[in-house]
Order: sequence, then structure tokens, then C-alpha cells
Amino acid sequence: EFAYSASSRVFEIFYWVYLLNLGIGLMNLLPIWITDGGQIARTLLLTKFKEKTAMKLYNWISIFCLLLIIVTLWPGIIF
Repeated sequence: EFAYSASSRVFEIFYWVYLLNLGIGLMNLLPIWITDGGQIARTLLLTKFKEKTAMKLYNWISIFCLLLIIVTLWPGIIF
């Protein structure tokens, strides 16, 4: 019984570590200014468009993604 309980706890810890790593990785891929996804998006836009147009698109995409995050978290903040 002790071995089952201990292995169950270890599995539960690894499960939560897995979920946290997945969440952090997905947040890091979002195309907002401070993430790696933002740097990837900026580089891709600069290869396809002129610098002024690429930076305007990049800013709009970043703002849109930040607004999506805020709208998603809004009920949790209010309630």
C-alpha cells in the first residue's frame, strides 16, 4: 500500500510538472513582443514585407494577442 501511495504521488508531481511546462511553452510561442514567438513573427514579417509595414503588422498582431489573453482572463479577475 505504501509503494502504491508513493508512486501515485510521484506520478501526480510529474503530471503537474508536465502541465506547467506545456503551458509555459505555449505561452512562449504567442506572437507578443516579449516572447520567442514574437521574435519569430517579427522575423517572418520582415522577410515578407517592407520594414515599416512589417512592424505595423507585428504591433497589431501583438496587441490582438494581448487583448485575447486579457479577455480570456477577465472573468477570473472580476469574479
